[in-house]
Amino acid sequence: MLINQISKLIKSANTIGRGKYRAVDPGNSDNNIQKFVRSLELSDEEILNRFQLTLNGKQLTDEQARHFIAIVRQEKGRYQAEQN
Repeated sequence: MLINQISKLIKSANTIGRGKYRAVDPGNSDNNIQKFVRSLELSDEEILNRFQLTLNGKQLTDEQARHFIAIVRQEKGRYQAEQN
């Protein structure tokens, strides 16, 4: 599941990604997930401008995408708390 992949990659996220990325290339999903996790320190708007978030091939609405971003931020915070 994507959340599991993201949780595994959160520990390697320590810089903010640059440029515009589209998380739609399944052949490069780990790289896109790492870029997404590194971008979590940006505002929701900046993240939405950099990534096209999809589920089952359908683009998420802004509200759904913001909710997903919040969940991933929460998971990242939980992981970091466990490491301290």
